[in-house]
Amino acid sequence: MIAKINPNRTFAVLADYTNNKEKDARIIAHKDVCIVNNQAIADSFEAQASTNKRVRNPCKHISLSFSPHDANRMTDDFMAKIAEEYLARMGIRNTQYIVVRHNDKDHPHCHIVYNRVDNDGNSISDSNNYHRSRKIAYDLTVEYGLHIASSERDQKVKRHRLKGKDKTRYRMKDKIREARSASKNWQQFNTELKKRGICMNIFYHKRSHLIHGVSFTEGIRHLTGVKLNASYPILCKDFGDLAEDIAYNATLTAFVATASAAEGVAKVISIGLDTLLELALPSQQQSVSSGIGGGNNNDRNWNDDDKKRKNNNENYKPYKFRR
Repeated sequence: MIAKINPNRTFAVLADYTNNKEKDARIIAHKDVCIVNNQAIADSFEAQASTNKRVRNPCKHISLSFSPHDANRMTDDFMAKIAEEYLARMGIRNTQYIVVRHNDKDHPHCHIVYNRVDNDGNSISDSNNYHRSRKIAYDLTVEYGLHIASSERDQKVKRHRLKGKDKTRYRMKDKIREARSASKNWQQFNTELKKRGICMNIFYHKRSHLIHGVSFTEGIRHLTGVKLNASYPILCKDFGDLAEDIAYNATLTAFVATASAAEGVAKVISIGLDTLLELALPSQQQSVSSGIGGGNNNDRNWNDDDKKRKNNNENYKPYKFRR
């Protein structure tokens, strides 16, 4: 199962899009919404949203997609049950929603429209929704014994017909996607990759300490993250910027200084994620206490080592990837 949080739209637009008879749509679950027609649906949402003008973008749209392997199990009641469980775990409670099933594609899927203004006029937070959604979708997939669906484009690929490099690439894509879904941070991601026989390498600039990209290795097969839908910017959305999460110690500095440059790229080295996490120390936020009447650095409990780390990182600028 994959949960996709879609761009913001208005309730009227989403009512027409989701409850569209041309898509063989049918409402399989709803709460506190008049579903006589699309206009009534939109009016119900708008009336409640108007009780809290401070909430920007009260209309939210999430789609849940399931693997074609689960098509026989996906009755309306079962799909509605999973959708409502997903909403509850996301903290989307005490508010209006509709769950609409579409039958215009090969894989079973449904659309959820909900109101960020709840029944008491309070706002429902959407902070960190992407990370929580990915984790919850994976948990539900495992708990209900569902197949782990890939992206819509990948679902159309008939894997049993693939051969050679294409077969290897899609196998690696599936393993990396599973590892991402089962992880909350870089350490867990590294562990999940190793369980699946995959190593991740990071292209690292020796002087600027900027990360230029990543690649993955399975056996003798070596592919860049871009080709596997797991580029560095994509992974940063899941786990944060790795370059900002590590502090450089003497061991890492010596390793970088003596490492050979990657083939064809001057001053850029390739470091295994496993090695990098071992060499790098987790960055620690130093407690800063405010004082009255001034003070020196020692008042902030910073020792000499802390000052060196601060000075080494003060000019750091994250690498900007071109889309």
